[in-house]
Amino acid sequence: MPALEHDFIQQLAALGEPHPRFKWYITAIVALSSLNYPEEIGPLYTHLLEHYIATGDQVEQTRKIKESLTGNAMRELYLATPTHLVDNTCYRAHDLDAGGAYERGDEFLKSIYRDVPDLNTEDDYVRKCSPDYFHLVSRLFYPYIFSFDKILDKLESSQVIVSSLIGIECAGQARNHMKGMLWNGATREEVTMIRDIVVAIAERLGVHRKGGVIPVPELPAV
Repeated sequence: MPALEHDFIQQLAALGEPHPRFKWYITAIVALSSLNYPEEIGPLYTHLLEHYIATGDQVEQTRKIKESLTGNAMRELYLATPTHLVDNTCYRAHDLDAGGAYERGDEFLKSIYRDVPDLNTEDDYVRKCSPDYFHLVSRLFYPYIFSFDKILDKLESSQVIVSSLIGIECAGQARNHMKGMLWNGATREEVTMIRDIVVAIAERLGVHRKGGVIPVPELPAV
């Protein structure tokens, strides 16, 4: 029997209903991945197709859900995906303009960390900690993964990042990315909804969390 039963899923949907710009079920599926319950993704996805995602939206929403996942979670989604919803397109196949990708990634990165001095420069603190990690972040993660906007837009990508960081209890980075969502146009209520869905699922699954609930910051002033 699935760990997330119908009544609980209804509660999650009720949390998301006032905030339709962010699909609550994307946060829910990402939470299952980050909380290390990938086996629950298939049953939840099937339930969503039956009860929450309209037939005409299923191709697009399945694409968005897949874009939000990695590794075992993505494989579990694939195993539960009906044949007519399987998409074999490689959307990044033509994203070959390195200069354009770097510019896009730099813009996205700086839109999130607006209050961090020397970001993505020679004096970047991350570069000082690890030049290789800095290279991956500035030349791979943000240009080709996080800022790629042919499937998820900038705020949807931030939703996925925030959901993942809350799931793994990476409090400092989660707060930074929640601030980034606020700077980029999300409301505190929308960000709170995302946080609350992850927390609710963690509690439902009995996941031990060493810290308290991560607070949603006020909209920062720059």
